Amino acid sequence: MHALGPRQWMVAALSLALLLMALGVGGCALPTLGVSSAPTSALPAGGQWGFPFRAGTQVKLGDYGLHDDNYHGVPDFTLDSAALTTSALDIVPIDQSAPTAVIPLARGQILAWVPACHFLLVNHYNGVWVGYQHLDLNPQLHVGSVVDRSTMLGYTADAPINTPNCETSTARHVHIAFLSGSGNVGSFVTMVGQSLCGHTVTTSAPTNLAPHGGAIVGLASAPGQQFTVPDCDQGIVGTVTGTATPTTIPTATSQTTGATLCKGDWSRGLDGWTGTSAWKAINGTLVNDGTDSDSLQTDLLLAPCDLSGISSYTLEVTIQVVSQGFDPGFFVFVRYTKPDQGYILGVTDQYDAANPLSGLTCATVTGFYQPFQTAQFVPGNGLHTYVVALSGNHIRLMIDNHLYLDVIDSQFASGSSVGLAVHDTQLIVSSFRVVGG
Repeated sequence: MHALGPRQWMVAALSLALLLMALGVGGCALPTLGVSSAPTSALPAGGQWGFPFRAGTQVKLGDYGLHDDNYHGVPDFTLDSAALTTSALDIVPIDQSAPTAVIPLARGQILAWVPACHFLLVNHYNGVWVGYQHLDLNPQLHVGSVVDRSTMLGYTADAPINTPNCETSTARHVHIAFLSGSGNVGSFVTMVGQSLCGHTVTTSAPTNLAPHGGAIVGLASAPGQQFTVPDCDQGIVGTVTGTATPTTIPTATSQTTGATLCKGDWSRGLDGWTGTSAWKAINGTLVNDGTDSDSLQTDLLLAPCDLSGISSYTLEVTIQVVSQGFDPGFFVFVRYTKPDQGYILGVTDQYDAANPLSGLTCATVTGFYQPFQTAQFVPGNGLHTYVVALSGNHIRLMIDNHLYLDVIDSQFASGSSVGLAVHDTQLIVSSFRVVGG
């Protein structure tokens, strides 16, 4: 797209990836429940499964260790309700400030979704089902959708939740349970002996909350212990790719409640903001006249903020597009250090100059054409609030309180600057602030 480097060879590949994504139409009614026949497939050799979160996510083994507490009330299904005290595990993200993206343990097909109980049942083939609980479903998925490790099933549901005969949750997490299933009948089986990314689930010494203990060999020796989700997707059917299924989850919230580190005030002109002549302060707002069309680093407008050594913060900016040129786009730079270190997130023409603004991207500054993740989004001429939340190696993009991009990357732990860049787009910035994490 914007003269950051050669791109022609990437356009075709990215366009193909976007065409292959499992897209849905916002507002379409989802089937609530149902039974669906599954296509023939196979599990990875040795029965290896992934974790329900992306590699690099900081998590802990739930305090209740191996337990039961499974949901049995899926209409049109008979799920064995006999007590099996080692049939489930909770995996809990350490970062509880916002929802975390949930991915399937392997390739599969959605059998049932019970929204009132945040319960998803997935057929992973060969008679193996997995129940996922305490998540908000990606609205582009439905009963019958085929999923793999590149699919976002949804996001961890807000907590606390206490719904009788349904679910209890005190923190955002995912409860996973294996079943042996056929037709519409399933029986919960023990988690002991299951392999998650090659790490075997076992028992451990009991605790007050976990009378049956619980451990994941090589990662967590007891309930409550923290670990980093390993990268084991090579060899797992359905591997995580750089382009995730785009989704919007209305439960995501803007994380802008900390101390203000930096704030835009254009009532006295640009007031320390440095960039090209296309940027102007007009009536207390920041305006770009649309004439920036060079590389994004050249067209970058830096905010008068020194964030050196600060790794966790949230940037919130309110932007309205006025008009679009031939090759439009606008972006936020975070953890940026001149000339080319840091991350870039923003609205694109889906890497094709023939398109209007219609996509989102998250990438490093030098890897703009190899994004970590993309999604679809059409800003139109409406006023939208864009929030970039950074916490450790976790990067999120939220728009109007909807979570769109969720990335794990550790290349840049901090950077001295933040800023805005625009290409062939007229827009108005009405507010900008950075708050501490």
